[in-house]
Amino acid sequence: KRASEYRKAREKADEKKPIEKDDDLEPFRPLFRKEAVAIVAAATYEEIERAVKLFRDTHGMRIAILGPATIHRRPEIIAKPEVPAILGPDTALDERPFPPDLAIALRDAGIRFGFRSGGTSSAADLALSAVASVRRGLDPETALRALTIDAAAILGVGDRIGSIEEGKD
Repeated sequence: KRASEYRKAREKADEKKPIEKDDDLEPFRPLFRKEAVAIVAAATYEEIERAVKLFRDTHGMRIAILGPATIHRRPEIIAKPEVPAILGPDTALDERPFPPDLAIALRDAGIRFGFRSGGTSSAADLALSAVASVRRGLDPETALRALTIDAAAILGVGDRIGSIEEGKD
């Protein structure tokens, strides 16, 4: 709520009546302006529903759900509002507690998803996540898109990266 009020005050401020910059809240401004994506860790139905309601419905932010472990049972929670998912190495490489077909379930529900690594030191997890999903039945084209075009689009940088095209970085 405080971030939303700060955003509104900053939008209304002008040179005659400036508002003091709040260093704690300033990082949230790109989220409200839809220049950045709110990546929200949520695993259970309740967490996912709350995240979608708060970030997307209440504040109009672009959102992606990180690690939606249970979404395969009720994909409509994020399919209807077109909220993408980000799968980490834990969801693709470890069958506990995640279903081995999570990527397939997301694809079948029409939910865009991308793979992520566990950090800078584990970039190899990206390829392993894709390979593990393909071994479980995900088609190679969807796995490749989750590593490239779809991952870039989810992060809001698909116009610059994610595919080999003229004019892209």
